[in-house]
Amino acid sequence: MFVGLVTPVGAVLLGRQYTPGYEMFYLYDAMETESSLSAAQIATLPPAIDIRRDNAVAYRIQTHGFTATLGTAFGEQPGSNSNGRYLGANFYYTADTWSAGIAYATNNNREGEKALRNVLVGGHAKIGPGKLSVLVATAKDDNPDALIDIRAALLPLGASGVVIGNAFEAELHQDSRIYHVGYRVRSGPHTVTVAYSHLNDREHDEADIASYGLVYSYALSKRTDINFVLTRFDNDSNAQAAPGGQGFFGGVTSRAGDDARNVALAVRHRF
Repeated sequence: MFVGLVTPVGAVLLGRQYTPGYEMFYLYDAMETESSLSAAQIATLPPAIDIRRDNAVAYRIQTHGFTATLGTAFGEQPGSNSNGRYLGANFYYTADTWSAGIAYATNNNREGEKALRNVLVGGHAKIGPGKLSVLVATAKDDNPDALIDIRAALLPLGASGVVIGNAFEAELHQDSRIYHVGYRVRSGPHTVTVAYSHLNDREHDEADIASYGLVYSYALSKRTDINFVLTRFDNDSNAQAAPGGQGFFGGVTSRAGDDARNVALAVRHRF
């Protein structure tokens, strides 16, 4: 939840809110991060993008098709202004038939070390009867915040805890590239979206992931629609991404290297 003040020279927003990086991801993901076909599905464990941050302050300006946002979130760590801090910005231009933008985000973990960093570039354009969307994102994290709690919990195990902690560290480090392309066509109450996403894992061998599929929606009214989703996940031998439940984030296959499929039929109503 957040509050804001809109002025002739921009808006100031305070509270729990979406990050500038995620806003860019949402804008240029053909699925707008909805359903298992979203590019976000192949980059959730560990998460490659910060979605929301508490205690955030953002400044946003929109003029003549340009939108720019600068945001920061305080880590609330005693005695430090930098531990746990988030800083992000985006800038994009939207015209009648196309849009393009760029975003950057950086985090410190709770001990003040440089953690997750992102660069995102995206765009969409009206081509033929529909809209083509393209997104490229990087994720780099050498000091994952989750490791702090894991190592603290393993400390009583002594040398064995160090070995286990090192294994967690190797898995939680990130250096990846996410590529996404999708095409959406709307005709009356019908909407069809096809998309392909690929995660190139540069930190771990044989851990790349690809997803592709189709989503069909039929609008019963302005607020209610029926949706059919068909998505396949192709995992390399050391990857195990799969659609999750309760909004889809966080799914894994039972074994590394197994592929996954999602077939879903749903009714959605917007309140």
